[in-house]
Amino acid sequence: MGKSARRIAVLFGMLALPAAVGAVNTSFWDLAGKEEIGEGTVRNLMVGPLGTLSLSPSLEDVGGISEYYVWCLAPDGKGNLYVGTGDEGRIYRVDRKGESTLIFDSVELDVLSIAVAPDGTVYAGTSPDGVIYAIDTEGKARTFFDTPEHYVWSLLVDEKGDVYAGTGENGKIYRVDPSGEGIVFYDSPETNILCLVRDAPRERILAGGDGNGLLIALDADANASVLFDSPRNEIGDIALAGDGTIYVAAAGDESADRKKKNGEPRRKALLFRVAPTGAVEQIWESDSEYLFALLLEDDGSLLVGTGNPGQLVRIDAEGNAAELATLAESQLLALQKEGDVTWVGTGNQGGLYTLGGEGSREGTYESEAKDMVNVTRWGTLRWWGDVPAKTSLRFSTRSGNTEEANRTWSDWEEIDSGRSGGAIRSPAARFLQWRAEMKSEGESSPRLDRVRIAYVEQNLAPRVLAVNVGAAEASFFEGPSDPRPELLYQVLGDGTRVEYYPPSQGDTKPVAASEMWTRSIRTARWDAADPNGDDLYFDIFYRREGDERWKPMEKDLTMNYYSWDSRSMPDGDYRIKVVARDERSNPPASALIGARIGDPFEVDNTPPEVVSLTVKRRDGRLAVKGKARDETSPLLRAEYSLNADAWQPVACADGIYDSWEEEFDFAVDSSGGGEQVILLRVTDQAGNSALGKAVIR
Repeated sequence: MGKSARRIAVLFGMLALPAAVGAVNTSFWDLAGKEEIGEGTVRNLMVGPLGTLSLSPSLEDVGGISEYYVWCLAPDGKGNLYVGTGDEGRIYRVDRKGESTLIFDSVELDVLSIAVAPDGTVYAGTSPDGVIYAIDTEGKARTFFDTPEHYVWSLLVDEKGDVYAGTGENGKIYRVDPSGEGIVFYDSPETNILCLVRDAPRERILAGGDGNGLLIALDADANASVLFDSPRNEIGDIALAGDGTIYVAAAGDESADRKKKNGEPRRKALLFRVAPTGAVEQIWESDSEYLFALLLEDDGSLLVGTGNPGQLVRIDAEGNAAELATLAESQLLALQKEGDVTWVGTGNQGGLYTLGGEGSREGTYESEAKDMVNVTRWGTLRWWGDVPAKTSLRFSTRSGNTEEANRTWSDWEEIDSGRSGGAIRSPAARFLQWRAEMKSEGESSPRLDRVRIAYVEQNLAPRVLAVNVGAAEASFFEGPSDPRPELLYQVLGDGTRVEYYPPSQGDTKPVAASEMWTRSIRTARWDAADPNGDDLYFDIFYRREGDERWKPMEKDLTMNYYSWDSRSMPDGDYRIKVVARDERSNPPASALIGARIGDPFEVDNTPPEVVSLTVKRRDGRLAVKGKARDETSPLLRAEYSLNADAWQPVACADGIYDSWEEEFDFAVDSSGGGEQVILLRVTDQAGNSALGKAVIR
C-alpha cells in the first residue's frame, strides 16, 4: 500500500472544542421587560405592562389598627368603612377622616366576612365557631345565627334583608331571615365557600370556593348551574361588571381530577373573564401564588390583590398588568371602594391603606445583584426613558465579590447619567447592582424603559485539564465504521491521513489494525477550558524522560487532538506537554497561557528477539524450548505454528507475561515422521512482533 493511499481512523469520545467567545469583547447586561425588571426590588414605583418603571399611586397608611390580619372590608354607603380583623376577632369603623374606632371585640379569633344591611345593621362572620353576629347602629352586638360550621367566609344581604353565608369546611350556604331563623340554602360540592356576589339583574347569587374551584350560579330556589370549572382548586374572589361580565380569581393547586391527569400541581394564580354568553377567557397569569381580592374600577380596569408577595396590580381590558405597589406585608386580602376612596386591607401583618389619586413623590428600584462569574471591569450605564419637567431620575451602582451585598461591598457610587447614561465608578468585582431613584415635584413622573450596562471580564488563564496519549495500536482501525458521522482529519508529514470519529452509536465495531506501520502512529488528546470563553490555540511539545529541554511537536492547533508517527523517536519513555494560548482573543498585554504535562508513555518501535529455539522428538511429541527478550517493553504474548497451521497460544514458563525476558517450554502433538517446522511468534506490549524458527528432520 502506497503512502498516499494510507488512511487510518481514531475513535474518540466527544471532542470538546473551545467556545468562540472572546474576553476582550464588550458584553452587555440588559434589563428590559417585566420579567427581568421583576427580579429587582421596587419601592413606591409602578411596574408597567412592558416592564417600564414610574412613580406609583400613593398608598397612605390609615393607622389606628394594630392586628395581624385585615380579613374583610365593607362600606355602609354613608362614608364609613367596617374592618374585620384577626387574630383577636375585632371590628373597627373608620370614618371619612380616617379615624378608626373599635366597635366590637368578639370571643372569636377572626372576623372573616362583613356585610352591611340597608338599615345599617352590620353582620360579621367569624371563626373558629362559625358564628354570625349582628351589630346595630348603636353599636350593640348580638349572636344573629350560630352555624354548625367552623368558618363563615363570606356574607351578603339581599333586598329583603335575608343574609346568605358561605361556610366551611362542608361547603354549605345558609340563608338566614331578619329574625335569625336559618336554613341550608345550598350544599355545594366545595369544601369552603369563599365568596358570594349578588347578581340582582339576573336574580341569582354567584358563589366561588375551594376544593374543586367551581363558579356556581344559584337562583332563588337554590337551583345550581356551574358557569366555570376552574383549572385551580380555589376561587378566591369574584367581581361582577355592570354588563354581566364576571371576573374570577383562581389560585391554589390544580383541581383533584386535573392533578391525577397532569401530575405535579402548578402554583401560579390565574385571572379569568366569563362573558355574559358563558365564554371563558384567561386574561392574566400572576407570578404570585394567590389572588385574594378583586375590585372593578370606574374605567373598567380591575384591581387585584395578591399573596406571597403582597402586590396591588391593575389589569386593563386587554389583560395588560401594571404592578402599582409591592407591600411590606405578604398578603393583600381585601379591596373596597367608598366614594372616591379605594381601601386596601393586608395580612401578615395587618394594615389598612387608602389608594390615593396622586402619585408617590419619590421611589426607588434596586436591581438584582448580577453575577458576572469572573472579576469584571465596568463601562457605562445607558438608559432609555423620559424625565419631564419637575422630575428627576438618578442612577448609582455598587459592586462586591459576595453573592449577598454586605459591608465588604463598595458604597453606592452615583453615575453622572446625563441625558442617556454615564460611566460606572464602582470598582472591578464579580457582582454588580444598580439603583434608580425617581422624584417628582409636580403631577408628572419620570419613566424608565430600559437599562444597559457595558462590562469586560478580567482575562483569566486558560486551563488544560487533562492530557492523554493513546497506547500504540489500541485506537486504530483500517477505514471507518459504517454508518459514520462527519469526520475530522489530519495529514501527517509522510502523507498518511488520520481520521477522527466520535464513537459509533451502532453495533458495528472497528477492525483492528494489521499492518505494522500503523503501530507507530500515536495520538494525544486533551481537555481544555477557558474561564472567559476565549478562542484557544494549542502548542504541543515532547520530552524524553531524563532530558531537560522540551522539543516542539506542533503549534497553533485549534482541535484538541494530534497524531504523529513515532518511528522518528528513539525507544524510551516520553511525556507530552500541551500549552493553551488565548492571545487571539485578548490584546498582547493581557493574553495568558495555561499548560499541562501528561503522564509518561512508552515508545517502542523495536521488535523483540527470539534468542533461542530448540525442538526434539520425545515419545511421539515435539518438545519445544525457547527464550525471547525485548529491550524496551515487557513481552505480551507468544504463539506457535506447526507446519504452517493456525497459530496457537503459548504459556510462558512462569505462567505470567510480565518481564522483558521470558522462557518457553511446551510440547506439541506430532504424528508421523519427516521434517517438522515450528514457528514461534512473540509480541511485546507495544505490538511489535518477532519470529523464531526451528526445524527437525
